[in-house]
Amino acid sequence: MPISFRCSRCQAKISAKDTAAGKSLNCPKCTAAVTVPSIGSSFSPVNVDLLPIDDPEPRRIPARPFVEQPKQGEIVHRPQSDPLAFSDDEEENGHIVVHGARTHIHVQQRRQHSHSLGIAGMVLGIVGIALFCIPFVGLALGGLACLLAIVGLIASGTRRGTGIGFGIAGVALGLISAALGGFATYSFYAVGRAFHEAGTKLTKTWEEELAKEKADKEKQFSDEGRADASKESIVRGDVKIKVASAVVGKVPVRSLGHSTQSEKDLLQIKIEISNGSEAKKLDYLGWGAHEFSILNDASASLRDSAGNEYRTVHFGFGREVEGQVRASESIYPREKVSDLLIFEIPVEQADWLFLDLPAKNIGGTGVVRFKIPKSMVKR
Repeated sequence: MPISFRCSRCQAKISAKDTAAGKSLNCPKCTAAVTVPSIGSSFSPVNVDLLPIDDPEPRRIPARPFVEQPKQGEIVHRPQSDPLAFSDDEEENGHIVVHGARTHIHVQQRRQHSHSLGIAGMVLGIVGIALFCIPFVGLALGGLACLLAIVGLIASGTRRGTGIGFGIAGVALGLISAALGGFATYSFYAVGRAFHEAGTKLTKTWEEELAKEKADKEKQFSDEGRADASKESIVRGDVKIKVASAVVGKVPVRSLGHSTQSEKDLLQIKIEISNGSEAKKLDYLGWGAHEFSILNDASASLRDSAGNEYRTVHFGFGREVEGQVRASESIYPREKVSDLLIFEIPVEQADWLFLDLPAKNIGGTGVVRFKIPKSMVKR
């Protein structure tokens, strides 16, 4: 009884005698080597590429054997008569190599992938921790690291990858970075707000000081609240202050025991300070002899009605103005002391000279304010 079967390569129908069962022959159409199946065999050949016997190189084809999966590198020997069923699906676990009567099954391990999103989240978390002191940077990087790491965890769990550890580390580092970045951002905001409030307060104080200084200056240039030196004196408690004279001319100066005069004409204002107390002594600090900056607030100042300011004049170390109190002097009860103040020559066009004397020099507070009319100045 003839045996009918098909060529496994070209699918051509082949008939052979029953005496050829189990033997190899060549396909009359494609000359491929085929094996004649046994009579009554349940083996149904499928489309598997068989190499010619004289082909020295094996060909690798994807297939899935319906047998117990061998270990990696194991060589399985099966006789040609053993029925093997193959699927046409691509096999990702291994390959089957057919070479004659010997079948080599090479098993490759499944490659486990660490998901890149988990690694990216971990790296961003580390960078965020390193840069957390920069406002908003640590917070932003930490949030992005958490997002990428969570997506990486989901992807790794779905694909059964080994990147779960990287994802967990990315989430943890992202949370730390976000916490540190949030703290740094809040601190930056708090410090900036404090500086802003301090600057606003300082600016307000500065503006108030400027306004006060402007008001004081305007008051100094005005004759409001000033005593007319040509008509009246000023009394502060037991102390009486009077402008005795105002003269433009050479100033008498004593130097090393010799009397000389200044080279230029200067304004000389003579002040009389009287102690009206019956029993209390007055310590008077001179208004005109302080040339050092530490005592500038104890010196007299002079302005005119035109807005000009005039400096006090000093003659240097070792030279004293005759009639001027050099430092301090005691004024006993019912006695008086004269002091001479030296200024630059005022302009003739000014109608008034405004003289300010610090009251602390006579033990009081505030300023003793005189206005000297132009007619009182002798030139």
